[in-house]
Amino acid sequence: MLKTQRVGIQELNKLSAIKFLQLLKYFQEELKGILTKKHIKISEKIDGLGLRFGLNKEGKFFIESSRSEPVYNIGDFEEYTKNLKNVSIFQINRAKHYDDILKLLKNFKQLQEVLKKYNNKKGIKIIGECLYIPLAELKDNKIKFVNIYYDKNKLADKLTFIIFDIIDSEGKQYDNKEKIIKDLKEISNKNIKFTDSLINFDKIDLTIELNNINDLLKNYDNVIKILKSRKKELQMKKQEIIKLIEELKEKISKKILSLLKPKFGDEFEGVVIELLNKSEKYKIISDIFKTRFKEKQKRFKENFNFIKFKKFLQEEDITKCLNISLLSFLFYLHVF
Repeated sequence: MLKTQRVGIQELNKLSAIKFLQLLKYFQEELKGILTKKHIKISEKIDGLGLRFGLNKEGKFFIESSRSEPVYNIGDFEEYTKNLKNVSIFQINRAKHYDDILKLLKNFKQLQEVLKKYNNKKGIKIIGECLYIPLAELKDNKIKFVNIYYDKNKLADKLTFIIFDIIDSEGKQYDNKEKIIKDLKEISNKNIKFTDSLINFDKIDLTIELNNINDLLKNYDNVIKILKSRKKELQMKKQEIIKLIEELKEKISKKILSLLKPKFGDEFEGVVIELLNKSEKYKIISDIFKTRFKEKQKRFKENFNFIKFKKFLQEEDITKCLNISLLSFLFYLHVF
């Protein structure tokens, strides 16, 4: 079973003016400004630990972190980490948690039965996000893994796995993906829970927002020419259009998030919107996630020197921080 490469999703707010205008044109002409379940699928972005698990072609169970190859034997995460140069106790402790997750899932008999049932002899890999309680910060009935607080009563006591996709060793999606997810949900128990991140919604009406740029959409071809132009006499007009589009990006993003209810608590990292007829995906990140992430980066930069670094790790309880880009770059490059 080969390692699955991480696939980035474009953020709606960071699309170019041209690409965003193309998207709005599609919304207006094909969807009449109203987005429904017929046209889009919306999933919650999960602020946890990227993880995959499954069986290889020979039927051997493995788990795989965002930065590791498939790992089959309990203890291999810790062993590999201990053999690294200049390894920290933080890295070793984190590796132990991966071994614990491997043990927990490997010994879950019903999970193994479901995987064997559907393994098509090409291997089966469940891709998703893991919320592992030992790596969380508890506060009243809320629980935080990185930046977002979830309701503890909506999660399992040990591990909640949110399923994104199911593929074989060749990277091909299983045709009966939904049936497999259903079976995995049914074996959930008090300690281990399998679920999806799909958000239920009625419709997202963007007709008002699209009407506000009706002139741009009516003159779409000419507007695109202006946005592509480098002519000096068109630069002022070009900047006016870009400013209008940037303002609209913010309005539409905020409106979409305001119409959606988080699945696992009162707040969320954001959402991923999949256009079903175009096979395109875009993410929208919530303000609360952006704020907390920036605050954490600021604290890191303020404390990053060799004298204060050990104290910073202790104060921040970094063993509970997963997927922080700066820390990932510094500490997990070789392992995770």
